[in-house]
Amino acid sequence: MQRILFFFLILGLLLVNISFGQSNFVFGVKPGSTINSAYLGLKINMLVPFFGVDMFGISASGKYSDTDYNYYYSNWSNTTYEWRSIETTEFSGSAFLLIPHFGAKLYLGTQNVRPYFFGNVFFSKPSVNAEAKWKEEWWEYENGHLVDHDIDSDSEELEDKTKETIEDVLNFWGITFGGGAEYFFSEHFSIGGEYGIRLLFNKIEYSEENQDSYRPDDSYSEKWEGEASACFKVSYAVFTLNYYF
Repeated sequence: MQRILFFFLILGLLLVNISFGQSNFVFGVKPGSTINSAYLGLKINMLVPFFGVDMFGISASGKYSDTDYNYYYSNWSNTTYEWRSIETTEFSGSAFLLIPHFGAKLYLGTQNVRPYFFGNVFFSKPSVNAEAKWKEEWWEYENGHLVDHDIDSDSEELEDKTKETIEDVLNFWGITFGGGAEYFFSEHFSIGGEYGIRLLFNKIEYSEENQDSYRPDDSYSEKWEGEASACFKVSYAVFTLNYYF
């Protein structure tokens, strides 16, 4: 929650600067970048503070059915018996990541080709959902006449504990830093190249406790605790397009 409030505080300060006309509005894109692919910012002399929001999502669904047919003829009763059933399983799931980021670029010079250094901070806000549905329908016939028909169904959603664990894995934060250069065709448009290093961090803590009492003088308790941390490092190089208004 503190990271979200800090992000919107930065956003509010930038909007205040825009409203009072103290800076030039900047919009840039980085084709091919997997995170922080677009930004909005302000050009304040040689400094450009910026922010942006990226989104990643995936959804999947599937369906499986199993049809069973049985036939039996009884010579003793001269009766034909038939049983038919269809079992269907459907599942669906989705994961969505909202990734706000904010940082700054510092230009070195005012010539047509302007090198710069930059850095930013980003974090993710994940949302995960999954559901499975099961249905079985069967029919029973005697001498071709329907004598029994029934339907049984059930559904199950992702357990809160499992959902929380998956979201903890996807709940990361990170930093990006590097440098680049832009060629200004005019004061309002530039193209450039950028090289940077991106670091992603995540830490997961787990705790669960089980207690039971068989008699007033006999009780049982067990507690599981654990934690895991990870750091992912990757370098990247992208082409940039920047518009100054």
